[in-house]
Amino acid sequence: GAPGIHPALEAEADAAGHAVVTGKGVRVNQASHSPAVQLQKVETKEAPKAKEASLDMGTPLKNATEKFYNINEPLLANVHKHFNRLGKYASETVWDVRVPTGTTPTKKGGNLVIDPIPWKVHSVAVWLPKWKNLSSADDADKQEWARFMKCLRVHEQGHVDRARDYVSKQIPEAWQSASASSVAKLKQKLQTLLNKILAQLKKDSDKYDTDTSHGATQGAVLKPPAKSP
Repeated sequence: GAPGIHPALEAEADAAGHAVVTGKGVRVNQASHSPAVQLQKVETKEAPKAKEASLDMGTPLKNATEKFYNINEPLLANVHKHFNRLGKYASETVWDVRVPTGTTPTKKGGNLVIDPIPWKVHSVAVWLPKWKNLSSADDADKQEWARFMKCLRVHEQGHVDRARDYVSKQIPEAWQSASASSVAKLKQKLQTLLNKILAQLKKDSDKYDTDTSHGATQGAVLKPPAKSP
């Protein structure tokens, strides 16, 4: 979707749409995480089985929606190969930044003005792996998977928190207002500013991954227990 101006102040806007910035296509995919998770079937929510319910897989992510892709692999020792097939890493955080629908510009000196621009993180989705063979695994493998998932959630929560904090508190003042002589030009300015915000979010996210070795320093590395021959 492209930016559009609420039609309250100018007839030209009647044909321009109502949302200032729509969410579709206006998002950042963490390049350090696997974009190929879309190829996997989305896991529907289901009650955990009795043997799995007692496993501590970490606190559910806050201010984000957890989504799952399936891994059908009998051996925990081979699960990491499925991460590599999807990309290189086990998880992905995707956020959607928008100006809320219905945001209305004011008219000043013949221009349409939005000041301040109410940038918002509309939603954040985090893709996580779902090991479908967990229920049939031995206790050692179950505990390792639970530990890994707990650490993976800690790492991804960092991506979520940094994105939301940046949009709510750190956007430069120069990117918080826009003025133009027409709806079309105002839309272009909003899109340009949004692209700058998304680029900065990407830069900050990459730095976080570098600082944490993509979660390795937080324990988000799967280490299957050694098996006796």
